[in-house]
Amino acid sequence: EDILQSFAGRREPEKSTSRTIYRHGHIPREELLPMIDEAMRELENKNIEEAENKIRLVLIFAPDNIKAMTILGQIMYFKGRYREAEHIFRRQLHCAPYHATAYNNLAAVMTRQKCFSEALTHIDRAAELAPDSPEILINQAGIMTLNGDYDRAIQQFAAAAKLLGPLILFVSGDHCFDAIRNRPEFQKIIRGARHNVDSFRREKGLLP
Repeated sequence: EDILQSFAGRREPEKSTSRTIYRHGHIPREELLPMIDEAMRELENKNIEEAENKIRLVLIFAPDNIKAMTILGQIMYFKGRYREAEHIFRRQLHCAPYHATAYNNLAAVMTRQKCFSEALTHIDRAAELAPDSPEILINQAGIMTLNGDYDRAIQQFAAAAKLLGPLILFVSGDHCFDAIRNRPEFQKIIRGARHNVDSFRREKGLLP
């Protein structure tokens, strides 16, 4: 759940053409969540700069807002500013030490910085906190592969495939799995997923 910092000393709002602004620059608490939603929409529409501007404004008034930190960290990641993203996710974990998504995101950032051993520590913690998250299991499998732990990587990839079914095919081509792609166990998972796709198509009359 988002953490919103309470504001002391509120006064009656002054009217503004864009949004209500309190004296001394305070934004009413009830306007922060819509601002986060606006930033998310901008991000979904690939308006990265606008999303960043909106979410930084939120964090000025609610610096410990977990959701806002996640969005800003993701923006820094998309921009390739991995050290800044790392700092944000570490701060997020300081505020919310049991936040699986933050561990997952920090693991991704450390992987981009080729700190594979540390990335594995963080992704393992994320998997402990959210063992049924296919996204985390996939990332765990990828980071294990990059660490050379191929047997465990395939186990986690198989666990993700059980949760995702044929959707696992959309991530199976990622370069992080190159080292295990031709292993029989990995190929068996892929064949099973493809078989499920064909069975679904036949069931719907899409295949002869």
